[in-house]
Amino acid sequence: MTIASQTLKEIAESVLQKLQVLSKEEMESIVNMADYHGFLKSRLPQEFLDSVLIPFNLTSHDVQIEVVEVATDLTHEVHYHEHSFAYCVCMGEKYHVAPPTNALAYLIDHWAPVTDGEVVEIPPGTPHGFTIKEGGTLTFLSVQAPPIVHADHDDYHRINS
Repeated sequence: MTIASQTLKEIAESVLQKLQVLSKEEMESIVNMADYHGFLKSRLPQEFLDSVLIPFNLTSHDVQIEVVEVATDLTHEVHYHEHSFAYCVCMGEKYHVAPPTNALAYLIDHWAPVTDGEVVEIPPGTPHGFTIKEGGTLTFLSVQAPPIVHADHDDYHRINS
């Protein structure tokens, strides 16, 4: 199933609306980071995901939704996803996270600064990455379809060393 980028945008907006009304404590209770190729990622609780995806007639088997934190230099992790489209939104204080500071996104062929609320759309096969400079912070919402990580496959293809 191919999901249109407009649908991913609408899903991201729905997630962000739900995250924005959470208290700091509630946000901390649902975000549990784990390492993924140097990125810190947290899938949101299934009940939260269902509340967002059911109105779109989708499930977490169709769409992967994560909060991602970049806590170190990841310039060596430029990569692409062969099948997945990603819609990413940089998050800040209204979601109880530090706003992007000294934060950069790589898209196609260059690094560029990113700011709070900035959207980065990443079609399948597009080289991309996220990093921070010294003292930087970056947290973003990532909505991907199809999911990048499957039970038997990881659609993460690093393109540099």
